Amino acid sequence: MLLTVYVILNKHYIVPYDHEHRSDSVYICISVCLCCAGYYSWRNSVRGSWFVQSLCDVLSLYARTEDLLSMLTRVNQKMANAFESNVPDKRSMHRRKQVSCFTCMLTKALVFEANPANTPNPPSTQPAPK
Repeated sequence: MLLTVYVILNKHYIVPYDHEHRSDSVYICISVCLCCAGYYSWRNSVRGSWFVQSLCDVLSLYARTEDLLSMLTRVNQKMANAFESNVPDKRSMHRRKQVSCFTCMLTKALVFEANPANTPNPPSTQPAPK
């Protein structure tokens, strides 16, 4: 599975990618493949995929203090240390691990900041101040 995030960065806010924003914005793409080619992406039948569990845990702990790439590295560390497949009937699939691969085209650290208005949605429709 491949997770791709397109966002627009400018000096004032981060918004989802669209074709309507000003040309002074920086467009970035971050792609995360949940496992390496030729390997498996695992999930727990109750809690869901190892990647999503780890990503949610890491974001809840570090989203305000660390940059995105550091958090993705923490996600890999958590998946490698906290999870292991349990398929004793299939020796080739038993006690396996998962690590994601990510491709990033950032030119500086991407850090999430608290929304100053304390609302759940960022000001995605407002133009950048001049």
